[in-house]
Amino acid sequence: MRKNYIALLLVLLLVACNKMEHTNVPMVTLSHENGLTLSVSPDLKYKKAQDGFIIYPEGGLDRRSPIQVTISYIQGKTPEGDWQSKSIGGSTVYYRQTSQSGGSGGTEYELEAWKDCIGGYIRTEQTVQLEYGDPDFSLTWQVISNADRKGS
Repeated sequence: MRKNYIALLLVLLLVACNKMEHTNVPMVTLSHENGLTLSVSPDLKYKKAQDGFIIYPEGGLDRRSPIQVTISYIQGKTPEGDWQSKSIGGSTVYYRQTSQSGGSGGTEYELEAWKDCIGGYIRTEQTVQLEYGDPDFSLTWQVISNADRKGS
């Protein structure tokens, strides 16, 4: 009986150590000419866009329904309309999710999210197409929570 408790304790200790290892992954910082800065996991890829970046996992763009998040700095007034809000990393993020019937790939879901920053706002957008289940927008939440704008 005592051996079982010791074995269980060792397993729990190993799991805890494994989780600690993954939380200390160094981030890669991306900087755009417009002042948008973004910290992303080193296993993510990116392309520079006119107002920001396109962030995607390895092979994410090679799919029929690409896995990617577009993030941009938009100068000026924040969007109007009906938005839900949630607190992420000390910032209030406004978002809305829409869906529409898709073709053979299933329902198309879109998540738009934005947060205030110096001189305007930071906007993200991700579209997911699924035949079954709920869309996974964790990449959007990760990206917007690690975004900011530096400068005037």
